Amino acid sequence: MVKNGPNSLRGSVSSVSLRASAQEQAALQRIAELEQQVAALKLQNETPKPVAAEAGNASPLEWLEDVDSRYRTLMEMKTAVSKTGSKALPKPEQPKDLLPVNNPVTTGQETLQTAEDVDARSQQLLERTIRTWPKPDPMETYAAPYPPGYIRANKTSKGESSKHGSGSFFLQQNEDDDSAEYSEIDESWRKRRKLGGTEFSETEPIREIQPCAADEAGESWVGRNSAKPAKQSENDESWVARNSTNQSLFEKYNDNMRDLRPQSLITKGLVKENALKAPEAYTQPFCDFLTDNPTVFHAVSAFEKKLEKAGFQKLSERKSWNDDLKAGGKYFVTRNGSSLIAFTVGGGYKSGNGVAMIAGHVDALTARLKPVSTKKTSAGYVQLGVAPYAGALNSTWWDRDLGIGGRVLVKDSKTGKITTKLVKLGWPIARIPTLAPHFGIGMLGDNNAETQAVPIIGLDNSDIHSTEDDFKNLTLGGEGTFTATQPPKLVRAIAGELSIQDYSSIVNWELELYDTQPAQTGGLEKEFIFAGRIDDKLCSWSAIEALLASSAAAKSSEDGIVKLVGVFDDEEIGSLLRQGARGNFLPSTIERITESLSSNGTSANILSQTYANSFLISADVTHAVNPNFLGSYLEGHAPRLNVGLVISADSNGHLTTDSVSTALLTRVAEKSDSKLQTFMIRNDSRSGGTVGPMLSSAMGVRAVDAGLAQLSMHSIRATTGALDPGLGVKIFKGFLDTFESVDAEFE
Repeated sequence: MVKNGPNSLRGSVSSVSLRASAQEQAALQRIAELEQQVAALKLQNETPKPVAAEAGNASPLEWLEDVDSRYRTLMEMKTAVSKTGSKALPKPEQPKDLLPVNNPVTTGQETLQTAEDVDARSQQLLERTIRTWPKPDPMETYAAPYPPGYIRANKTSKGESSKHGSGSFFLQQNEDDDSAEYSEIDESWRKRRKLGGTEFSETEPIREIQPCAADEAGESWVGRNSAKPAKQSENDESWVARNSTNQSLFEKYNDNMRDLRPQSLITKGLVKENALKAPEAYTQPFCDFLTDNPTVFHAVSAFEKKLEKAGFQKLSERKSWNDDLKAGGKYFVTRNGSSLIAFTVGGGYKSGNGVAMIAGHVDALTARLKPVSTKKTSAGYVQLGVAPYAGALNSTWWDRDLGIGGRVLVKDSKTGKITTKLVKLGWPIARIPTLAPHFGIGMLGDNNAETQAVPIIGLDNSDIHSTEDDFKNLTLGGEGTFTATQPPKLVRAIAGELSIQDYSSIVNWELELYDTQPAQTGGLEKEFIFAGRIDDKLCSWSAIEALLASSAAAKSSEDGIVKLVGVFDDEEIGSLLRQGARGNFLPSTIERITESLSSNGTSANILSQTYANSFLISADVTHAVNPNFLGSYLEGHAPRLNVGLVISADSNGHLTTDSVSTALLTRVAEKSDSKLQTFMIRNDSRSGGTVGPMLSSAMGVRAVDAGLAQLSMHSIRATTGALDPGLGVKIFKGFLDTFESVDAEFE
């Protein structure tokens, strides 16, 4: 049996055997022993052979898979009954020849000869379990006694916890125990189900196992990569199971990858959000964010949901804010669905007080679909017309598994209104194939981005087929429609994903390619994060998390400033568009804040005073030292991963850092117990730019360029430190919380 795979007996044995009799325990014990034998055979690369009479003509692997399949089906039924309260148990639909007649299953004194016998016996066991199983608490949507991913590994006062094979376990009762003992066992196990309960967290060690794809209820749970889960209050039962229904194609395709990579306690709702945690607690949530939000539209949408959940009120640029903004309030506003500004107003805010600002960007290098992305079939391949955004389609984009995502504009046939829908086709759809070195210069020379970096998305051999009409690509949506200019197969996929029946209702779209490989930790001790789109979702994500953590504190009348985080689009191409940092998004937002909170409205005097009292951190990633190219770094200016924020300087004004801003951020770091590093490019190298200079000059605010370090900038897949997202949250929160007092130290 596949270790820790979806067919594992871990969940089924654990739940069913909780109330099993001694005879039934013997059968389950035999199953566990067979599982061990199979695992041993697989380790020896041997083919499983029939074992004893119980296996009959089937191998142990086949036999165990059959039994496990039945138990999983029954556990799903049990969960459904426990949720609905119904006692009606539908007959499971499954083949009746899974267990042949000559393959009996012996359970103590009785022999189950056929599949019907197994079903009947399991049905009895199930009904008995349901009758006495404790009623689940409202937030307990899981069926396993313990969160999958963790197992008990010690003796208890009421029995013994045994581990078998790949994480299977059950409570072994004494043979003379009666029903009275069951209630005591129930109470004991119910206490342990509450993560953070005294018995669970202090007296019973937890042993980590590899996560498995799903528990017996069909709900995907993944244990975290830590020796112990974070301790919670006894009342914290905020387990959140991912809904397995109404999944997108992206989610369906990535279920296996998602379940096999460890998801954090924060992502699963076990740890209270919006409070500052240790740096390592942010590692997996950041990885999840990168994987789940591949485009700028998805990233901003995710930020919106997180802010709304934390009590932030969404504002509209098209409406007045005068009646909405109040001291002590929390707000956010978006532009174009790709830029966002979130802010909190201090309880003691007064007109002219400053704004503590952090600004980053959420766009990343990509390849965007052309307005007419249909291309003529070439040598049997269906290709996709794309154009590079910033420096994409470089050599790192070749031979990668590329998905497609973005936003789609859809017209409602009844109301005539046009709405925006987000879409992501997350399975590998496109690929840019390299030329094998056998053909000569191959990939070593210069490649034409227009003719040689064209993704393939399918096959179409109509040019050699006898009946060309059978393979003819018919345009969808009708002549003159937008969809008529796009590959029909892609139109069908997008329409199917969004449940669109009328292709002509698709007015337009902005789609792009992205690497489908999920973000993950790496290194011998998981010191790294390997992911795409780190630049600059890393600093933007950390800044939003810092604002959430800062806003979670109790309101104080001594808090007299506005705390603000802005994440912008188009930084990689110059920030010249309205949603970019060169637009008026941030200055106009601050102007509207001062106007709404001032009794006399905005004046040039108040606005200038506000800017003079403000400070900006331009938060963009910077270059971590590469051990293979040490000569490319300036001595003493080689940032390391997992150390802390990096202050970047440039003598030619490409960055905002100066002595005053450096001193101020250094003081913030001291007060927030954070470390700082320094970076400057060599004189014979080219410096990159950030949003800092354009925002600082537009508002006249003091500013510093400081970001987190990463390797392989502008590659399709980069590297940062596993602790860096959390270190960013820590110092950014420290800046938001201490800027007012630190600024008072400067004349």
